[in-house]
Amino acid sequence: MSLTPGTRLGPYEIQSPLGAGGMGEVYKARDTRLDRTVAIKVLPEHVASDPDLKKRFEREARTISSLNHPHICTLYDIGRAPRSGVGRGGPTSEAASRGAGVPASDEAGIDFLVMEYLEGETLAQRLTKGALPLDEALRYAIEIADALDKAHRQGITHRDLKPANIMVTKAGTKLLDFGLAKLKPPTAGPAGMTALPTQGAGLTMQGTILGTLQYMSPEQLEGKDADHRSDIFAFGAIVHEMVTGKKVFEGPSQASLIAAILEHDPQPMSTLREMSPRSLDHVVKRCLAKDPDERWQAASDAMLEMKWVAKGGSEQHATSAASIARAMGSRERIAWVALALVAVLAAVSLVFDLQPGTPPSEIRLDITTPPTTYPGSLAISPDGETVVFVATFERRPQLGLRPLDSTDAPQLLAGTAGATYPFWSPDNRSVGFFADQRLKRIDLDGGLVQDLASAPAGTGGSWNRDGVILFAPTVSGQIFRISSTGGDAIAVTRLEAQQFGHRFPQFLPDGRYFVYYAGATPDTSGIYVGDLDGTLNRRLLTADAGPALYASPGQLLFVRQQTLFAQNFDPVRLEVNGNPFPVTDQVLVADLGAALSASAAGPIVYRIGSAPPKQFIWFDRSGNEIGRVGDPDMNNPLDASIAPDGRRLAMQRSGNAGTDVWLLDIGNGLLEPFTFDPLVDAAPVWSPDGRRIVFGSNREGAYDLYEKSTTERMSAQVLLASEEANTLPSDWSSDGRFLLYRPLTPETGYDIWALPMSEAGESSGDPFPVVQTRFDERDGQFSPDGNWIAYQSNQSGQFEVYVQPFPGPGNARQVSSSGGAQVRWAPDGEELFYIALDDQLMSVPIEIGSDGRTLERGVPVPLFPTRVGGAVQGFLRQQYIVSPDGQRFLMNAYEQYEMPISVLLNWRPGSES
Repeated sequence: MSLTPGTRLGPYEIQSPLGAGGMGEVYKARDTRLDRTVAIKVLPEHVASDPDLKKRFEREARTISSLNHPHICTLYDIGRAPRSGVGRGGPTSEAASRGAGVPASDEAGIDFLVMEYLEGETLAQRLTKGALPLDEALRYAIEIADALDKAHRQGITHRDLKPANIMVTKAGTKLLDFGLAKLKPPTAGPAGMTALPTQGAGLTMQGTILGTLQYMSPEQLEGKDADHRSDIFAFGAIVHEMVTGKKVFEGPSQASLIAAILEHDPQPMSTLREMSPRSLDHVVKRCLAKDPDERWQAASDAMLEMKWVAKGGSEQHATSAASIARAMGSRERIAWVALALVAVLAAVSLVFDLQPGTPPSEIRLDITTPPTTYPGSLAISPDGETVVFVATFERRPQLGLRPLDSTDAPQLLAGTAGATYPFWSPDNRSVGFFADQRLKRIDLDGGLVQDLASAPAGTGGSWNRDGVILFAPTVSGQIFRISSTGGDAIAVTRLEAQQFGHRFPQFLPDGRYFVYYAGATPDTSGIYVGDLDGTLNRRLLTADAGPALYASPGQLLFVRQQTLFAQNFDPVRLEVNGNPFPVTDQVLVADLGAALSASAAGPIVYRIGSAPPKQFIWFDRSGNEIGRVGDPDMNNPLDASIAPDGRRLAMQRSGNAGTDVWLLDIGNGLLEPFTFDPLVDAAPVWSPDGRRIVFGSNREGAYDLYEKSTTERMSAQVLLASEEANTLPSDWSSDGRFLLYRPLTPETGYDIWALPMSEAGESSGDPFPVVQTRFDERDGQFSPDGNWIAYQSNQSGQFEVYVQPFPGPGNARQVSSSGGAQVRWAPDGEELFYIALDDQLMSVPIEIGSDGRTLERGVPVPLFPTRVGGAVQGFLRQQYIVSPDGQRFLMNAYEQYEMPISVLLNWRPGSES
């Protein structure tokens, strides 16, 4: 019988059904005595009269009650209620109220277990979304093995271990349904498998195998006695599925599936998932041995092996190199073999000098790397022998190494998760990089990672022979120098008028002078040369050249519209001469610079293609994709803002020979330009009534605030001239009275200011600072009631999310933990969202007092990993939007994308143009 909400089983009041299976119906209920939520498992009517099944139910109760483990579901109580006494608000059973212990009476009734109520989802539900991150899969595997070990030591075998009997909660995993043991179907042997009482929906009428059968050991399928080693077999099948997202044994029919389990060896996980270490293959393969004597003989043995795999970071990455090679494909291996062969042929030609005076032929090779959702950067070692590159592994960017003269697979560098913009030490033994808003270095011999300095949004570094590192800690500040062993960072450049950031420094051969890129207005941006004393600041090339590299002998390399150019350069006189000439095309330009590197030894390496496409994708709170808006090929739309009626997006987008504001209809995907200017119109914000859009534009040099009507045909008008500061809007209060914006100045970096607005959408008073310090405060967002603002600041050394009263007074309170940016309010004001440094979308409960002036914040909870390209994004604002009900998120997400690495050997500049 199905129980309806309000039904009482003794002191337990049914609230809602949770699920049903062959051995019971499960309900959410309230214990009225202790006022706590519990789970009630009820023996179904159709088996209540079966003495064997009834004994099995009671055995489950006794089994669970003897187990006390953090990863095993806890049994609170057992009871029986007369069916005649069950009803909504009706009488309750005295027997059911007596607590633990099966009532002595044999009177027909409802037998039930009272268990711990678990919030979360089953592992089977989680696996419908695909494979788990490797670290998460290992953690769950260790927890499951530990729980099995506890049960096995007490003589208890689960015998029905499968993902559907494992709950995934915030605290980890919980094993369910112990005691579903040796109850055999009426017909023994494989022919009777269709009658398994626990199969549920496992075997459909069409023959699809989905349930218990796929986790049964060979001895169970053959009808032999099964012991704890059958659980170890099922455990191995579950670990394989968690890591690969695929069931270890599959077949179109019961017979073929049984044959696969009895006869076939599973495919190694490292061939199905690029980052699965071989050591884990060994552990799981032994779990899945056909002969029980050849398996791990105790769950504790498997658990200890899993712990060893989880902790052996460098070993894991070293042993997984071959799997990365397999993921990259045979074409890449051929390319590397060819590259090694070229090196041999070059050596032969030098020895025999077959054609003296003939320059070697130019050679170009393309190498496939794993698909990534990050644009990725790379660097060739000073000796020209090894490439370090960024690619997406385990959903995060990490560094990999690849020698040019080797056909072996690349080595993944442990400890580099989140890495960007790598650069080499001059002795080829260490690599500097940026991760977790810090400048770091990794020594390749021992894998030691050292934290050197704060770098909230690092954009490039360089390392000279004297142990000095140059680095750009942000996109909006100066370049600093620091010892390669750490210490104080000292500025070596200064921001000139109308400049808003120095980036991508690179030492010249003498190790004293360096080139760098200055972002600024067209009149002042371009490639500059500086020195370690901070006294030199000379422009070499103008704005149409991006960041530059020095290449021997005497060339500056830079990319213009995906074409790589070389410019003659005297590194002693620090002068350029002649005209630039093309070297190659199709160079990837993404984020703030090109994916390009050059070695003094000669080779050039670069990524090929265009930046990964972005797509507006709707996700629910669990990270499930539930819809798409527009097309992925929209010229990299950025900084979207949604209209108050939720029907259109305003965004900045390249097109019409410039970057303009465009409007996208969410319903039909139609896209139309809103502004028309050859320069940059960016960061649009809708007015609360939807009749106007404010945006930033550099039409007059520095970025000013402009306003344009969405309902009338009229040109954009200047709303706020910012003179030398570069200003972009952030948010508009719901009552229309204030506009938040962020000026960028050399003195204080990013700040948050407010501009009073009239009902007509015009400025109605003097702007005033809301948050202004020597740190970067940016991307402020009004609470729905307009009494609070949330924003990000790097005052702690990394970006965190803060909330403070608006317009004041009151102190700022930190909301995030361990870093965060891109904050948004839930429309009801009871929740804040932000993106953590590991790219997870986070949720923080917010409680605002009845007076509107007090605020309490809860503990941040992760919702799902985003694909927006990281939390901190240079000049960009929030790259996602919260739906009006707070249950959906429109993410400006990167698609998975393959970007090969190209190697250019023996390159020679072409004719001057």
